Amino acid sequence: MNSIGSLEREAGDLKILYSVLSDHQPKSVDLKSFPLFWMPEIPGAPVKSYILDTCRKVIKELEMELRSPVREMDGKHLKGVVSLWQSIILQDKGEQIIEEIKEDEKFHFYREYFKSLFAKSRYDRWILSVLLGARLFAPSEEKVRTLMDEVERLRLRFTELVQGNGVLLTPVFPVEAPKHGFVTNRVHANLGRRIVPYLVFVNAMGYPAATVPVGRTKEGFPFGIQIVGGFHEKEKVLAIAESIERCAGFSPLGKTGSF
Repeated sequence: MNSIGSLEREAGDLKILYSVLSDHQPKSVDLKSFPLFWMPEIPGAPVKSYILDTCRKVIKELEMELRSPVREMDGKHLKGVVSLWQSIILQDKGEQIIEEIKEDEKFHFYREYFKSLFAKSRYDRWILSVLLGARLFAPSEEKVRTLMDEVERLRLRFTELVQGNGVLLTPVFPVEAPKHGFVTNRVHANLGRRIVPYLVFVNAMGYPAATVPVGRTKEGFPFGIQIVGGFHEKEKVLAIAESIERCAGFSPLGKTGSF
């Protein structure tokens, strides 16, 4: 789950970076050769109305550009993905995260967590809170043994939903870009299902995805559309990202109007 991603100002930069990292040029894609689907909401995770309104406007522009319909999908098919994702990331009780963050072999989790309550730890309190959750709510051994079967069922469900070779569009998040710590606070308050399902079902599948900003609130916080492709279908994701960027007319430097 802890993978390095890239952040670009525009989709064209993403294609360039992909060609460098993969050592081959992305293949050209016929955007009319596969269906597109739009999933506006997952039950239990309502999206702010102005985000949905802007996304729908962009999708209408996309339909006009491609001269092809974008079919709406019911998000009920992805209900329960947060529980699966949590089981995956907690199965080792946070040991992998500890290996990544510890600065020396003397690291003692409970000591550092206690110190963090008084702002005395060198480690960020949010990551220590995640580790505490991993210790307290790790899945059972029986659950761990069935995780890959559940992941495979999710992948098959996704493939069926996008009719084999389609691409799915979703909101990136039910709200605009949140402040630091917002997500962790919600997850630890047992409200993760209202916040993260749009992102974590992609993590659980391990499939390619990209996000494109399509608007900004009056306070300046961006929001966007997520593009999810099937197994090894990065070229489709990249091509749709460029199209959505054109349709949104959004500037990452904030030169467009607010919503």
